[in-house]
Amino acid sequence: MLFQRHIFFQASKACAFACVFFVGILLIGNATKDLLRFITNSQMTFVFLLKALLLLVPAMAAYALPLGLVAGVLSSVGRMSSQNEFLILQACGVSMQRIIAPIFLLGFLASFFALGVNLFYAPRAIHFYRKNLRDLAFQDPMRFIQPNCFIKDFPGYILFVDAQIGTAATGVHVWELDSHGCIISFLCAEGGEFFKDATGLLVRLKRGMVERYGKNEFVPLAPIYFHNLALNLPNKVSTANKDWIKPLKHYDLFELMAVLRENTNDNSNRNFQRKRSREFIAANYIIQQHIASAVAIFLFTPIAIYLGIRVKRKESSIGIVFSLALVLGYYLLTIVVSWLQINPDRRVDLAAWAPTLVLVAIAILASKMVVYRN
Repeated sequence: MLFQRHIFFQASKACAFACVFFVGILLIGNATKDLLRFITNSQMTFVFLLKALLLLVPAMAAYALPLGLVAGVLSSVGRMSSQNEFLILQACGVSMQRIIAPIFLLGFLASFFALGVNLFYAPRAIHFYRKNLRDLAFQDPMRFIQPNCFIKDFPGYILFVDAQIGTAATGVHVWELDSHGCIISFLCAEGGEFFKDATGLLVRLKRGMVERYGKNEFVPLAPIYFHNLALNLPNKVSTANKDWIKPLKHYDLFELMAVLRENTNDNSNRNFQRKRSREFIAANYIIQQHIASAVAIFLFTPIAIYLGIRVKRKESSIGIVFSLALVLGYYLLTIVVSWLQINPDRRVDLAAWAPTLVLVAIAILASKMVVYRN
């Protein structure tokens, strides 16, 4: 029907615009958190920045889609309701079910799209994004050497240089830290030269001294003076990849299913069996949470329709605030449920659907009020 196509395209345009807006907001927030330091210190090229932002888009889309759908449906339905389009269609004998059917179709398509993003594209994209950030230090560690700045990009060390020309620096200060972040030694040298190494940076220092701190002592031991000294500053890639395991939250559906298929009934080793059981619960929780999030997008559709019809355009700001608060409340519930993973022996995977079930009750109530009161 012509009117159904009109409603579908009106709602689709509004939702697309809202999704782009929220993706942009989330991109700016994540870029500020992760990339701003690299940009201000000229440690990142424009091509690398563009690649990082593109990798973030699928991950941000998973969170922006519910917000965009609710805001888009609310604004489009509110506009059509304020112009009495629904009232005219009902006067012509069109039932409310047929009027809102295109919007439900849009919600179903958005939910199906989100399912693919959550299970396949978003985990891969965020994994490559994190990997590229780690590789940044490995590709050119000299980018992290900035004069008159405390450099904390080399695990276990804090570096400070007074001046730098190419690979040479003057006034080199190095603090070595233990696993708790406490200073265990201090080194200063008149000058030094940096060389790229397989594990980070090799620093050849000239004319300086080393002060070491004894265990549980604040007063340094007797200083040791040197004429030449070589020091290796490991980058985050070498230290992270030494025993680095890809986190489960970066697994796509195929990798998670492989974890679920692993044998968890090895009675020969109780510790091994317990570990496998915990991995099974964690992997199953991630799968269920991704599916539940996609289903929640469809459930937000009748809620947005009801709010759009009730508040209409003149009060759309109130409806938008309420609906966005509902989406954020849903995410808050998912975070609360995820806290149950503190105890890995609990079947937290069974609770992944709890926020969605609450949303089901609200969506059913909203659907009945839309169909039977209009």
